[in-house]
Amino acid sequence: MERKTVYWVLGVTVGIFAFFILFIKSDLFAGAVGGGLGLLLVLFGLGIYFVPAIKAYQVKKNNREAILALNIFLGWTLIGWVVALVWAYSKDTEGKPAGVVAIPPVLCSSCGKYSQGGAMFCTQCGKKLS
Repeated sequence: MERKTVYWVLGVTVGIFAFFILFIKSDLFAGAVGGGLGLLLVLFGLGIYFVPAIKAYQVKKNNREAILALNIFLGWTLIGWVVALVWAYSKDTEGKPAGVVAIPPVLCSSCGKYSQGGAMFCTQCGKKLS
């Protein structure tokens, strides 16, 4: 992952964390028990919120940065979080791009050598391939 992306993600996470710390310290969350409980709830909530991104980075998905961005920007909607989770748990498709067909090599009947698939003439002897 690029350094700029790491700094950005860490900055957002620390900013959210600092906001909740200040909220917990307000009069709405008075007392040590309420503050500790609130902090645990915030940390648990952040952990659950970033499950799709954590899973994507654990299995080294091809589009893990996109999953992280979707998780950060649209994860607050339940639909965005579920889409990011499904995307993180889905398999990466590997193989050739759509529309690319491999042509097998052609055996020359005259010299017995293989030529590139789709060739009209043998690359070794120059005879026409049938």
